[in-house]
Order: sequence, then C-alpha cells, then structure tokens
Amino acid sequence: MKVLFVYAESEQGGFKPMGISLLSSILLKEGHDRLLFDTSIYDINIKGRVHEILTSEAQLVYPHVNMPDAAIKRISKDFALSFNETIENYKPDLVAFSTTSLMYVLVETLVRELKSKKRPKLAIGGIHALSYTDDLVSSGMFDYICYGEGENTIKEIVKHVAGEIEASDIPNIIVKIGGKYIKNKPSVIISNLDDLPFYDWSLYMDYHFWRPYQGSAYRMGDYQSSRGCPYKCLFCFYNTFYKANKEVKTIRFYSADRCISEMEELTKCYDLHFWKFHDSDFLLRPEKDFAELMGEYNKRIGLPFVCNTNANSISKEKAKLLKSANCKSVTLGLESGSERIRRQVLGKEVSNKKIIEAVSFLKNEGLRVCTSNMLGLPEETENDLRETISLNRIASPDLAEPSFFYPFKGTELGDNCYKNGFVKDHSNELVNLRTDYVMEMPQISNETLFGINRAFPLYMNLPEQLDQIIRLAERYDNTGHKVYQTLHHIVQNKINKRLDKKQ
Repeated sequence: MKVLFVYAESEQGGFKPMGISLLSSILLKEGHDRLLFDTSIYDINIKGRVHEILTSEAQLVYPHVNMPDAAIKRISKDFALSFNETIENYKPDLVAFSTTSLMYVLVETLVRELKSKKRPKLAIGGIHALSYTDDLVSSGMFDYICYGEGENTIKEIVKHVAGEIEASDIPNIIVKIGGKYIKNKPSVIISNLDDLPFYDWSLYMDYHFWRPYQGSAYRMGDYQSSRGCPYKCLFCFYNTFYKANKEVKTIRFYSADRCISEMEELTKCYDLHFWKFHDSDFLLRPEKDFAELMGEYNKRIGLPFVCNTNANSISKEKAKLLKSANCKSVTLGLESGSERIRRQVLGKEVSNKKIIEAVSFLKNEGLRVCTSNMLGLPEETENDLRETISLNRIASPDLAEPSFFYPFKGTELGDNCYKNGFVKDHSNELVNLRTDYVMEMPQISNETLFGINRAFPLYMNLPEQLDQIIRLAERYDNTGHKVYQTLHHIVQNKINKRLDKKQ
C-alpha cells in the first residue's frame, strides 16, 4: 500500500514532525511505501498575506541568518497544484494529514482542490483532530478522524483501505461509512514508550535538517523523550487529551538508554550538529533518572541541544546537569507577568519569585534563557501587560519572546472565549501568533495590544530610562512609526554586535 503523509505548515522550515516520523517507521516495518508532501517549502499566500516574510519587529526576536544552499528554499509554485501533481504521480491509497489548528486552513485548501479522478482515502490526526473533532465531522471531508494517539491506529487504517479488516476494528477512529460517521472504541495507550520503533527520517530532504540558531545554521535533530504534562493549564491541549484518555494517569518517559540509543543512531546517520528536545517539560524526570539521561547524552552524543521546561521544574542541580551535557538554551513559559492572570485565567501555579529564581539558576550555569509570553489574554489589562514587561526585565532572560494568545477549541480557556463572543471569524485565514490576534476584548483595545507587541523587543533591549520614548513607538501614527524605526535600528545593531562576538 502507498501512504502519502502531508505535513501542513506555512513557515516552520528545518523541522521533522515527530508524529509523522514515528508513524512512517511503523508502516515501514509493515512493508508499506511512504512519501511526504510538505507545504512549508512553498510560498503560501492566503487572505492576501505571505507569512514567511518576517515583520520588522519579528526580526528583533529572530535575527537573520545566512542559510546554506542545502537549507529550505521557498517554491513559488502553487502548493495545491503541486499536491495534485503528487497525487497523480504517486497514486497513494491513503493520504494522512498532520496539522495544527493554526494551519488547518492549508489542509482544507488541499482537500477542497483535490482533482484526482480516483480519490484516495483521507485521514487526519494530531492535536487538531483531538480538539476539533466535531468540526471535522461536520466538514465531511475525511474518511478517518483519529481522536487519540495513532501508533495502534495507522496500521489498522491501512488494512481497512486494503479491504483486510472491517471499519469497526480500527481503534481511536471516527470512521465514515455510507456517508455517516461512527466513533470506534479507544485504543489501549502504549504505556512503555521503549516499545515504539525508532523514527524514520528517510522521508525527509536535506532542507528538513537545517535550522538557524543564534546567528548560525545547524543540521538539527528533533526528539521528544516523554509524553504528557502534570500541570493543568487551562490554555493547553493536554487537558483535552487526558479527558479523552482517562486511563493515562502518569507522564510517560523513554528510558535513558532507549532514548540515547535512538538519538545516537540518528546523529550518525544524518550527520547532525545540534538537537532540540520538544518535550513540554524536559526537566520533569526525577533527578536520578534525569542525571542518567544527561550523563549518557554527554558520553554518547555530546552535541549542543535546546529544550523547554516549566519554572517549577528547575533546580540548581538540574541546571548543572543541563550544563554538563552541553545544553545551550532553555525556554520556559512565563506567559504573563501578572500572578493574578497566571493563576486565575491560565490556571498556571507558578509565582513571580519562582520564575526569577529559575532563570537565575540557569543563567548562573551560563545557559541561554528564553521566556515565552502571551499577549491579549482574557481579562488582561494594559497594566497586566506592563507587568509582563517588568517581570521579564527583572528576571533578565536572554530572549523574551512575545506572541498573541490564541483560543484553541477543546481547551477550557479557548471554549470560554468562543462562548463569550470574543473570537472574530478567521476560518479562512492563516494565523501567525507573532503577528495575528483573532479576538476583541472589552477591557483593552487591539490598537493597544498591537502597539505593545511591536514595542516588546524594544523594552527588552533598551534601558528603562527610555520607556517614555519607547511608548511613543507603540503608536500607529507618523510620530510612532518614526520613533519605532529609529529605536529598531539601534536594537538591530545591538543584536548584530552581540551575535558577532559569539561567532
């Protein structure tokens, strides 16, 4: 059987989606043929916006890097036309879509413009399929909707397409039969991740490996050493996952040896320079287990790596272990500088004191620290946003990354935003959280939000004594634009000099 995986993304580049890598490996062992169609290599223009063009304020967060010839080069050809050509030439039996909610409009476009006379079966999975199940059923576009983990499902879907089993035998699936959808029973969750096969990266081209970091380009690997999260943040999809999979009670980890064995093999096979761990919180492991993982990584791989964590998981000891294993950068979710917003709106129980302490533990070991910050949260006032700027200045991370809040369906916070009428219609638009905000809140104007978002990197890179001038740069008038351009130039030069010193 032939399976065409579709990775629907508009601007990531240099990334190997772990779900597709794993499902492809499972099908490879079953003897099936696989191919990848990746929309991220195309210039995508939907609703008059070309998303791969960075705005000037985004350039202060992500400095320009001269990428090698092997890195991703945008193709100006229409991505839907290329998709149809791939269908006609490859003739897949099954097309399996993997996407996020922000990128789902790309999937809709591809399915809507599918021209093949012999239409292949269509399946969709991933976070979007779990959180937006009702919307997908209403669309009627897909033959299979996977509402849980796909490792025990993908083989059975292929068997059904081949006519070997009945539709009712496929776990974790809402299947279309005779124009009606039927929800099958859930699959047994894979409790021991060590039982899963190694990633299959034979799908990917050379450009899927190249990614910028701190002014240089590296061949990067992507890995996830655990599944799950113990925190109950109201904006996160994990709560949705746990509601749908009540038997999952704990965080699941690959063993240290299994994790490093796979990474060791991939490092050698694909000549990697760098790794990124995509765990929601890489430091969740008990300290003894984490020490073993870092020790094995340092001994058998030793390449620089980056990871994500929660301030509550950071200790002096784990910061030292990260440093000993050649970790270069850690990103933690600050989200808001207001403890009220974090606790009452986001359901995130972490104090300002703990965030400041966590950043200091990491920086004391010489690690680069990044914070992720959400702007435009429900109930968030202008004063709360100023507190976010203030807390970042006190904690002093190397990079404070702003993005707009997005109300994902299936999350408690997202559903409440829809219920209260805060969300504008954006069903046919690509959404870039660095530049796009899809809500209108009663307590703060969008003009104020966009102004603070534009000036955020200026606040992070210029002294507090200039705040009155920086505030002028928040304004979208002639004076504001002139002040912004002047300060932008100053900060851009400052960042470039900093990067030059490191190279």
